[in-house]
Amino acid sequence: MTTIEDRLRDALGADIDVPDLLSDVRRGARRRRARRTTGVVAVAAIAVVTGIGVTATLTGSDGSSPHPAPSPTAPTPTDGAIPAARPGAVALEAANGKLFRLAWHEACCTNVQVREDDAWTQLHLFDEQFDKFEMGPDGLTGFVWGQELWATYDGGVTWQRPKGPRPSMYGFRAGFTADAAWVQSHDRDGLGQLWRSPLATDDWARVEAPDGDLVVLGNTVALQTSGEGLSDARLEVRDVATGDWSPSPLCASDAWVIAVERAAFHLCYTQFGNQLYRSTDLLTWEPFGPSDVITGHGYQPLGPD
Repeated sequence: MTTIEDRLRDALGADIDVPDLLSDVRRGARRRRARRTTGVVAVAAIAVVTGIGVTATLTGSDGSSPHPAPSPTAPTPTDGAIPAARPGAVALEAANGKLFRLAWHEACCTNVQVREDDAWTQLHLFDEQFDKFEMGPDGLTGFVWGQELWATYDGGVTWQRPKGPRPSMYGFRAGFTADAAWVQSHDRDGLGQLWRSPLATDDWARVEAPDGDLVVLGNTVALQTSGEGLSDARLEVRDVATGDWSPSPLCASDAWVIAVERAAFHLCYTQFGNQLYRSTDLLTWEPFGPSDVITGHGYQPLGPD
């Protein structure tokens, strides 16, 4: 068994088939991060439980019984027992040296837990189920969302509805820079609203921005869009100092920009073959790898290098 398999088995606290689980993680990542996937390339080894803001969807269960569901806005007392995870989903987030997980339970609730002293400690129990989970780099600011959006500013102990952004069935994205949380929600016409709040605060403000889907890489915020039929992908990058937006010099392509930890990738089509490009600031791009590795129009980087 590999080191990553050992850490996944320990994080889940369940007897599972780890190799099959890792295959499920990779399939899930492809569905989340690529709009079109006719071919796949592994850029680097996948990172699941280390680094900042790394997320994976895993499966597992144990035999204990779920706790009663408290009010979502109040902290949940912990008696040492961890409710049974419903087979189907456990979300992991690593932030500021801590490992968090989100577990679903049978027809009941969602449990937020943190790994401390080689054991899981319950932070909060929601009386409804959520399937999205993000924690910011400070380890204090985070979101869970499904039909509702809840935010924490104290590391997952208490949660509240943020004063501003709301989730949307037409598209919702969240991301973090070093000092702020960013949330984008789309309406039924596909138009997005971009919101920003300093980390660990509920001080949300609308940000004037062009239309597009939110991409966050390090301290760089961008919006990507395309023409009809997902053709002609474009990327507008926000200047950190002025707040102005300017186009990134992407090649003519229908491939979506994919950010992975500290790097982003974009696929260009040339007469010599498909060429993958890499950027660490979303403004400057360099060829990454040989031009004949990717033969289709889809790809999935599994790491920044």
